[in-house]
Amino acid sequence: MGEPILIDVTETYLVINKPPKVHSVPLREGGGEGTLLQWAADRFPEILDITGQNPREGGMFHRLDYETGGLVLIARTQAAMNALRRAQGEGRFVKEYEALSLGERDSPPAALPGFPRRPLALPGCIESAFRPYGPGRKAVRPVLLEGGGTKSPGGPKGGSEIALDRGKPYRTEILSVIRDTAGVPADSPWESPEEGLVRFSLRICRGFRHQIRCHLAWTGFPLVNDGVYGGAPYGAYPFLGLLACRISFPDPVTGATRPYRIP
Repeated sequence: MGEPILIDVTETYLVINKPPKVHSVPLREGGGEGTLLQWAADRFPEILDITGQNPREGGMFHRLDYETGGLVLIARTQAAMNALRRAQGEGRFVKEYEALSLGERDSPPAALPGFPRRPLALPGCIESAFRPYGPGRKAVRPVLLEGGGTKSPGGPKGGSEIALDRGKPYRTEILSVIRDTAGVPADSPWESPEEGLVRFSLRICRGFRHQIRCHLAWTGFPLVNDGVYGGAPYGAYPFLGLLACRISFPDPVTGATRPYRIP
């Protein structure tokens, strides 16, 4: 596990590169030690005074999964948090990811239960609602909607368990797909590429838990080292094949677009 890296510090927000295998926020009351939030609060204590999107999360504007590394945005003032939330509601907070899969050899709909019928071809945009799944509700599954509604045959009873993005399906845009080792540049964080490797560039605006992991598994491309969704091990690389490498949002004060990417 590496140390978090401060990418930028302004009067209104922080941008931090979170290493994989670090929790973004506490999972329970009093469990903040070792989290990215606590690491940032030790250096910028004012972030804990902010009313965020969830209790005990302070100025943490968005989270990454424990297994996922990459860019995280933290507000330093309440005004900044409020402005960022407005921008997110307008679809102006954009996150881009790089992902690695060993391809359709590991198609989870054939190997794991609970997935709807997979798309016949890799689409340019993957859309679905979501529902919790499995022991402890630790995984999720896509839900296909019927007639614009919020229920699906075979889904949980009632429909209250089905999550939508403000009444619409969650969207994962596929910006590019590069197959095999030739698509991995020399400066890529993915080392020792193997034959059959597929590299994705992806974009989301508002995300759900495990959204990219589940969506790519549904299409037959589970991420490397993702045992939850049927992904295969990847050589000596020990981490999940997902990196939050770019974010873009309006500056909370000036409104100018602020793009960041991992160097």
